Amino acid sequence: MTWYLVLVLAVVVLGGCQDATVTVPSSSPVMQPGSPATSPVSSPTSTTSAADGLVLAAAQEWAARWCGWSWRDPHGVRESRAREVMTPDAGRALIGTDSDTWAREVVGTHETATCAPATVQLSTGPRTESRAHVAISAARTVRNDAGISTETWREDRRVVLAYGPSGRWLVDVAVVGG
Repeated sequence: MTWYLVLVLAVVVLGGCQDATVTVPSSSPVMQPGSPATSPVSSPTSTTSAADGLVLAAAQEWAARWCGWSWRDPHGVRESRAREVMTPDAGRALIGTDSDTWAREVVGTHETATCAPATVQLSTGPRTESRAHVAISAARTVRNDAGISTETWREDRRVVLAYGPSGRWLVDVAVVGG
């Protein structure tokens, strides 16, 4: 852990704070719902500060947990996965699918949604040392008994540095327009 902090500090000192886009090549495997949440965000580059890299990685991890679902999962699993990397206020505000709708529209039609790894960009919203705004988007493919459709999923979220025991970046509430 110590080497990581030294690396982060070195990148912060040597790198600049600029807007950055983190994308994953289209040849990357699709993140399946329920998969362990791993972040395909690479280490910070010369155009991404260490702090920005951590913000982008937090948003990427949240997207991997929230974007997809499977009819095979028990009701509420998707919400539980996402809340693990969210602030308490944002977790309480997260509106999932109610159990009757889940049973009828997801389980009843054998619906599964898979998402390509999300693209995460720093937005121009208010920025402090402990708060940033991000725009998150991913290609989502929904399969059910009626067929297959592809859509673009998009979220604008605030990401905050959680002080206290975790001391990590967490996804916060949805924001309008970055």
